[in-house]
Amino acid sequence: MTLYRIYTEAVNVDWIVDTAAARFPAFTVLRADGFWQGNSESSLVLEFLTEEHNAAAVNLLAHAIKVHNAQNAVLVVSQKVDSTLI
Repeated sequence: MTLYRIYTEAVNVDWIVDTAAARFPAFTVLRADGFWQGNSESSLVLEFLTEEHNAAAVNLLAHAIKVHNAQNAVLVVSQKVDSTLI
């Protein structure tokens, strides 16, 4: 499995969550304090635990968020993980 994270500014949060929910059956939303180019901003982290072949879908979502929120950049991080649903 791969854990993907999208880091973005916490604006248009309802739109972001609705858009993610339309594309993924499960994910986690975390609110955070982030810094971009030396400035503090309210941030949002979306986490997806999914198969590696879904990287394109995660990147498309990140791009949609970037365009919708007129951001300079949205960070996508991926990490191979072992997971167990108990």
